[in-house]
Amino acid sequence: MTGSSSTCRSACSAAYGHPAVEAERAWVRAIDLLRAHPEDPRNFWARRGLSTAYSAQGKITAYAAIAEETLDLARQSGDPAGLCVAHMIFANLKNYSGNFAAAEQATFEAARYFREEARHKSFDLSGLDIAAHIPLARALAQSFLGNHAEADESMNQALRLAEAQPQVGVLVWALFWVSFCCLIERDFGRAEAVADRAFALATEHGFGFWATAAQLSQGAALVIADPDRAATVIGAGLAKLESLGSRYYFHSIYPCFEAEALLRFGRIAAARTAIDRALAITASTGLIWWNADLHRIRAAVIRGEGGSDAAVREALAQALAIAQQQGSETFRRRAAADIGDA
Repeated sequence: MTGSSSTCRSACSAAYGHPAVEAERAWVRAIDLLRAHPEDPRNFWARRGLSTAYSAQGKITAYAAIAEETLDLARQSGDPAGLCVAHMIFANLKNYSGNFAAAEQATFEAARYFREEARHKSFDLSGLDIAAHIPLARALAQSFLGNHAEADESMNQALRLAEAQPQVGVLVWALFWVSFCCLIERDFGRAEAVADRAFALATEHGFGFWATAAQLSQGAALVIADPDRAATVIGAGLAKLESLGSRYYFHSIYPCFEAEALLRFGRIAAARTAIDRALAITASTGLIWWNADLHRIRAAVIRGEGGSDAAVREALAQALAIAQQQGSETFRRRAAADIGDA
């Protein structure tokens, strides 16, 4: 398997977007070719590439299997780059499955094995920059955990690294995920500014998937300032992602903001549809990192429907319990505040 073949796989992800069937097939083919060469370090990078396709498609069971397989291979080889990659795949998995403390710890493990030479290979061999990915995944976990000062430091570090390397796609990807971290914290001003920059770059350079993802963050950032616009932008973005093959990755999160926006201008039935769809997706995929806030907004929907105070409190209690179980101080505080107002 040639180096140019590996580059083609990462280029495929950039061209079609991580959730595209074409990207998944390319990574599967790369892994099949490499099975005859277990000593080849590209085994780790190819699995990392495939993991990005699985996560974007919401195939969390397949993602977990790749994570275990990659860690087993890395431990057998003792390759620092392989161990770094494996721990980063697990950091993502733990974030997706709502184990934020474990996700943060996995990023520390990845950093322990990081070597600068791995950074130069990571984009060509997997379509991402692992140096920037480590603090970015840590920022996600810290934002959920409620460690906002640490999260801000990690976000800034990720952006500095992304801006210092030459790949525009990496910078767009980093900007989007920073906007996502800001949405976790409901820092809507920064979320909008970063998402605007991500959208502009993605549009200019033809990264359609990330342009659509950035639009979702743009819409979510408007949930209070302009809820009508927020609902319109999010609805259009989710529909666009359907055409790109990402039916789950963001569909368990942005409908939460869509439902909140719809509630703010009285479209209660539409808000119910959005929140129910998102909860159904989390139940079927295991992408449960946003579940606490989904149930918090479900409580608001129940209230808007004229439901009983007991039903509202039950939904909020579920939101609080999920946040506590997942260790999300950010979502726990939000649910507790709503319980105090119920």
